[in-house]
Amino acid sequence: FNSLTVESGAALDLNSYSVAVTNVLAVAGELTATGVETLTLTGPSASFAGATVRGAAISLTMGEWLAQAVDLGGLAFKSVVVDKPTGRVAWTAGFSADVFTCTANAPLEMTFAAGSLLTFKRFELDGVGPESTAKNLTLASSVPLEKWRIKVTQYPSVSGVRVSDSDASGALKIYDLAPGEDLGGNVNWDFGGVRAVWTGGVQDNCYTNALNWTPNRVPDETSAMIVSGNATVKMPAGETCKALSLLVTGTGNTISGAADSRFEIADTLTLDGGSLQLDVATSVANGGVLRNGSTITHKANETTDLYGVDLLIGGDLQIDATSKITAQGKGYQNGSAYPGSARLVGDSGQAIAHGGRPRRYADICACYGSALHPRTIAGSTANYAKGGGKIHLQVAGELMVDGAVQANGADGNWMSAPGGSVWVTAGTLAGKGTISANAGTPSNENSQPWGGGGRVAVYLTQTSDFAAFGGVISAYGSKTTAEFAKRRSSAGTVFLKGRDDNGFLIVDNDDAVPEEGDAFFTDFVVPEERGGDPIEDYRDVTVILRNWGTLNLLQDVKVADLIVETGSAKFVLNDHVLSVLSMEHRNGLGWRGETNKKAAKAYVDSICDKGTEGRGEIAWPRLGLMLFVR
Repeated sequence: FNSLTVESGAALDLNSYSVAVTNVLAVAGELTATGVETLTLTGPSASFAGATVRGAAISLTMGEWLAQAVDLGGLAFKSVVVDKPTGRVAWTAGFSADVFTCTANAPLEMTFAAGSLLTFKRFELDGVGPESTAKNLTLASSVPLEKWRIKVTQYPSVSGVRVSDSDASGALKIYDLAPGEDLGGNVNWDFGGVRAVWTGGVQDNCYTNALNWTPNRVPDETSAMIVSGNATVKMPAGETCKALSLLVTGTGNTISGAADSRFEIADTLTLDGGSLQLDVATSVANGGVLRNGSTITHKANETTDLYGVDLLIGGDLQIDATSKITAQGKGYQNGSAYPGSARLVGDSGQAIAHGGRPRRYADICACYGSALHPRTIAGSTANYAKGGGKIHLQVAGELMVDGAVQANGADGNWMSAPGGSVWVTAGTLAGKGTISANAGTPSNENSQPWGGGGRVAVYLTQTSDFAAFGGVISAYGSKTTAEFAKRRSSAGTVFLKGRDDNGFLIVDNDDAVPEEGDAFFTDFVVPEERGGDPIEDYRDVTVILRNWGTLNLLQDVKVADLIVETGSAKFVLNDHVLSVLSMEHRNGLGWRGETNKKAAKAYVDSICDKGTEGRGEIAWPRLGLMLFVR
């Protein structure tokens, strides 16, 4: 459009279409959006005064016109992007956005209405441009000496700005990482940042050697650390290395150290098209972002369980749809596995268990590791595929996963490897990506899916609602590559616990269909001597079986409740007793709506292998005398 006007009382439904306006935009009526629309404004003015937005938030892009005046009317936007080669933008009213971003390679000025409030989750400004000493962005009040207010709640990333009269109190401190310039009147800003660019100028690659940095100064909590590609950074044993922030933009980077090395980042972590092998425990005080194909991984293990991703984020962490934290194929070296979990097959293959047992030799390949706090890596076949490694991720705020957090087994050629471990704790969970420790899938026809599923646990500390996450959390067994392939080895375990519940242990093998000779076994409860959890820890846990999920009972155990969601679920009781403390299904009633005890018992018997002595049992509470003492 050249110009677009939506008058008061009128309405415009964007209906998933994006709109570009090259002259004047004036919206005083109602806009309806689905959340995928973008308004691009390249003219001199735009006004949303008096407007309302229904449905989902809109993305807004400002560009081209040298001097623009914009009144966003206090509305909330999905994102606001300033994409101008140079010029000026006058924001004449307050507003909020999930993301506000601007990159300036030439001088660009933005003024904000005195007294207005801007609230952003992510606030990203880059005024450095091609020259690292540039300060291309200027932020000022519309009335000199009168404050404009800003609150950044999750992730501020600012470099190369000149700022005046800004009050950022009541939320995160905003650090300029270039550094920028304090023009006066600012509250809760810090312009003292010093860039520390890794050059690896000497052969020791040591973090604490000043000659490896430009300028020649060891980074500390005031340093904006930048790694741009093929860097090998070694942190000394027993030391805690510090930085204000870390920006990774290139590939082939490694930060390593001893088992007792630590890395502390005082503000933010950003990977922008970068890859990082992170082999030291790392804490980030504020937020983190992985975008544009970024990857965090860890070193591949050898014959011992040593390496994993161990990352703590004090704010929010966002992983976009192109990025991932991955430990795929980072388990034991080829031919190595946890004791008692593998069986050599021929000269080069290996059947391997982890959270679930393999397709073949399931009777002798035992599961291991904790289902409630997964922290074990997976074994690898003799030649073809490596098992998954391990990820421990702690996020105080929102974990947004549109990409992947995965410790899958490698796919391999003729044989696949089991999934590893993913242990996540977050305030809330959102996104549409995957959190997984699936076994790999071999690539050749007529190959063998030998690996069992791994282990995943996700804890939410601020809510019990997992519904905000629209993705998949899984620990599926391996599958074949044939047309219409189905899962052929056993599922691992997924444990989900919200703030206000006691947790759900899920055994789900996706679209599994066993063929003759296949056996599904997910060991429960794994003995403590094999890394399992104390049996008492399951007393308050609800167990859910679906899609050929099969519990292989190794000892008598009590659980809070037992839910069978599909008729393909099975129990191998091995003459043990699975006691269910819930009265909801007393005496076995309720799973398929049977109205009498006989029908219910017949169904339960049909999905249970009691054991060689026939003593296995799913025991429900019996009604009896209840004595109240006052």
